[in-house]
Amino acid sequence: MSQEVVQPTTAEAPLWIQRIDAFFDRAGDWCNPILVKEARQALKSRQFIWTFAVLLLGAWIWSFAGTLLMMPGIYYVPGGRAMLLGYYWVLAVPMMLVAPMAANRSLVAEREDGTYEVLSITTLSSYQIILGKLASSVLQLVIYFTALVPCVAFTYILRGIDLPSIALLIASTFLTSVFMVVVGLFLASISNTRSLQSLLMIGMLLLVLLAEYLHGAFAMTLMTSGIRSDDSELLVLLLAIFTLYLVVSIFLIVASAASLSPVSENRSTRLRIMMLVLQGVAIFWALYLIMYSNDLGVRFSRSMFYDFFPGRGTGIVILVLSAFYWIAMGGLMLGESETLSARVRRGLPKTFLGRVLLTWLNPGPGTGMVFAISSFAGIVAAIYALEAWGVIHRVANNQSTVPLGMTLLGYMMFFLGITHLLVSLVRGKGSVTPFVSLVATLLMMSLGCIIPYSIGLYVNNFRSFTWDETQITNWAWTLRQFANGATAVSIPWMVLTMGLLAVAANLLYVGRDVMIRRVSTPQRVLDELAALNPMPESETPIDPLA
Repeated sequence: MSQEVVQPTTAEAPLWIQRIDAFFDRAGDWCNPILVKEARQALKSRQFIWTFAVLLLGAWIWSFAGTLLMMPGIYYVPGGRAMLLGYYWVLAVPMMLVAPMAANRSLVAEREDGTYEVLSITTLSSYQIILGKLASSVLQLVIYFTALVPCVAFTYILRGIDLPSIALLIASTFLTSVFMVVVGLFLASISNTRSLQSLLMIGMLLLVLLAEYLHGAFAMTLMTSGIRSDDSELLVLLLAIFTLYLVVSIFLIVASAASLSPVSENRSTRLRIMMLVLQGVAIFWALYLIMYSNDLGVRFSRSMFYDFFPGRGTGIVILVLSAFYWIAMGGLMLGESETLSARVRRGLPKTFLGRVLLTWLNPGPGTGMVFAISSFAGIVAAIYALEAWGVIHRVANNQSTVPLGMTLLGYMMFFLGITHLLVSLVRGKGSVTPFVSLVATLLMMSLGCIIPYSIGLYVNNFRSFTWDETQITNWAWTLRQFANGATAVSIPWMVLTMGLLAVAANLLYVGRDVMIRRVSTPQRVLDELAALNPMPESETPIDPLA
């Protein structure tokens, strides 16, 4: 007789479990594919397992050791601050050291092994790749943090620590760790060669250790002094720091994605928009903290440039910081490619008003130079308007800061113009990167100080001499003359004229970048885009009489 084999049957899952499974299936499809891939690799790696195990072991050891060290006074004396500080150092190592270095190494390894090229030919954009790796690192940070949640609750039971201090310490640790992950991804995205990767890896390690030291000092200060619930100045300062933190993080993410994008894409417009946003946010908080915040504003205004510009005020701080910021950004933009791909040219402004206002956001070294100069010129004009309206007080002896702004603007125009000419000559014989153009800008600024000063020393038989018009390119000495109040009225106009001549020498190159026109999208590209993004078909109504 044949025996029938009875197959075991599984009971159908309840409806609520099926709904949960369906929800997670949809969530998995919605999630970034890089997040899923990186999370699987990271959570299965030995590095994560060992780090998590050491974190738990360190928390247990400190729980027993800290409790025993405070015996028997732990029953009578509040010991929450000391215990929380110990837990902070246990948590800070994996969150601020291991996770950022792992994120940096992950992207560097993909570029070394060639797996990034496989990702780049898929439908994933460079922004999705960067955000996926960032989300994977944030997930690891959350897992590390959850391991110490019971320990943090234990410190609150021991008394001596309030909830705002605990929340501030945990939030600052988490945000600092996320920022270091963003910095690690940025450094990994700009490293193209093995030697540069090794150099930036060392730089990343130094930055992580510096962040660990600075945040550790902040944590110890917070644990010793605490915070007051009615300290409105501190709340405003924390809001300013968080806003700048958010803008700088987005700026670095955009820069990382631009570095990984192919040359056929527009890698400059979003970066230039973020430059303007960062400048605007920084100026807003500088004005607020210095002018409208009482105790904090006094401490801040007395600390920044107090020795170099004694008693000068808000306008000088904003002008000097903005000048160095836009010189650095302009030096980086001088290294952009002069040739725009057909894909980039399809997205150029097509109306007259759009070409007038938005041309300077287009990629290119010429438009980048004009963009940096015009942005700083707008800051000088804004400072002048604020002085005229009485929002910003004038400097000593009722003098305006506009002459200093004109001088800084002239120096910016001169050095960026000279560097643009040099880079344009070198570009015909080899490739120029933004890093090379920035180094060239700093070199021109250094030579502008060294050459006239060396000639002056030689003419005066290597004896000390006073400033004269032959030192007009020596920006450091000229600004020192402004600090001492020993500059003539004609100096700003001389420097501004020198800068205008340098920019005028670049009109041919700038005009070539400006005259690039928008091109129409070929029908083949339109058909491919329509196939990738089909329009939803409208349903035909059913005729009830048919």
